[in-house]
Amino acid sequence: MFQRRFYIIMTAVLLLSAIVCSTGYTRAETVVRGYAPVSISDKWQKLIDEDPGRVLLTDEIPGVEKPELPVRFSYMENGRIPEILDQGNSGSCWAYAALTALETTLLPEEEHTFSRAHLLQKNSFGTDEETGGEATMALSYLLAWQGPVEEPWNGSDSARIAKHVQGAVILEDPSIDEIQNAVYQYGGVEASVYLVMSDGDHLIEVDHYYNEEKEAYCYTGDRRVNHDVVIIGWDDEYSRMNFVNGDILPRDGAFLCMNSWGEDFGLNGTFWISYCDAALASRAMYFSDVESRGNYDHIYQTDLCGATANAGYGSDTAYFANVYTAGSDELLSAIGFYTLGKNSTYEVYGVQNFNGAASLEDRVLLASGALPDEGFFTIPLEGKYPLNEGDTFAVVVRLTTPGLSCPVAVEKSTKDIPNVKTDDGEGYLSNDGIYFRNTENQSGCNICLKVYTTDQETNKRGRIN
Repeated sequence: MFQRRFYIIMTAVLLLSAIVCSTGYTRAETVVRGYAPVSISDKWQKLIDEDPGRVLLTDEIPGVEKPELPVRFSYMENGRIPEILDQGNSGSCWAYAALTALETTLLPEEEHTFSRAHLLQKNSFGTDEETGGEATMALSYLLAWQGPVEEPWNGSDSARIAKHVQGAVILEDPSIDEIQNAVYQYGGVEASVYLVMSDGDHLIEVDHYYNEEKEAYCYTGDRRVNHDVVIIGWDDEYSRMNFVNGDILPRDGAFLCMNSWGEDFGLNGTFWISYCDAALASRAMYFSDVESRGNYDHIYQTDLCGATANAGYGSDTAYFANVYTAGSDELLSAIGFYTLGKNSTYEVYGVQNFNGAASLEDRVLLASGALPDEGFFTIPLEGKYPLNEGDTFAVVVRLTTPGLSCPVAVEKSTKDIPNVKTDDGEGYLSNDGIYFRNTENQSGCNICLKVYTTDQETNKRGRIN
């Protein structure tokens, strides 16, 4: 009796010690007790038993295919340059760059001009064209299926979403090879830079870091990034002497970038940035999964502002869950979540009939795998799991991200993003997969975990995209 009472008390202490923090937080102690077997009594288990191939299992981190890259490469030579736009004097480079990167991802097969105004006015951050931002704000707008919408946009709230963004990769201090591989295989890479600009008209101070004749820029100072551009190519042999400060640069080579200052800037709106630039791509992003708007019928989510913080128990492993109620007769088809570092492994579970936190232990394994990159990823489920209108169901993820003490992405008000709504969901966090704590009530945050479903009737008729 004493041992059981002691265990219950210690478990409660561990649950109360969950951390909600900003990315990169570290904690010395480890409080996760490890994976425990679960009891399964759900109808979905019968589907698994009848067709065990529907559970996707991956034991190892998938190898990243790296094609042989050419010495030089440019979207200007293969029809992947979207319309060059001008942000004017607004602080909206992040919005322009994100949608430009998305447009390049779809070219040349699909040509789009997405509305920057819609992104700036219809996101969940309360920003406008005069307010600054950054790439992950645009990403959360796209992942929430709030956009993109095509130009011309007339200000309507009922504008049709053109595409469903289902995945993106975040690059932290990427290597030259990482950027080149992304550009070569996926699309333009939205990258942070520091541009020395005049106050009035965006013109770079040519006598410091920009060679106007060569459209070549290299910053060698120590200031923080203040602008976003889109990398659309490179030249490994681009001479360092094309830069104003080329005599101090250690190597040749430059990236070709699209800017958002109109066609009069640089070479038809593009310019070169040296591989040696001190601030280039301290953080970068590209889109890895963009699908038709008919891929799924419904999205269930509470994290409209995306991953603004992270949570955990001082270990690289944690469990997280969200609870939803089916709005109609649907099929659970896919789930989506963030990884906050590289080489994560995951297990996805379903709870068909949620009835309080204790029922999260009564779950069915739906998929398992590994993700080599940081970012947001949609995991399609092999087989469809039925939901009836009014069913309250849950999805649980066990996530391990090496090197992180708080591996779970959460949506929470922060100093920079103060007005995040966190009373619109029912999320849970656990260190052991047995005892779960409600994150909205106890930590003031939403779990970043999306669910995608298809209508049962649509599935019978066949999909129309």
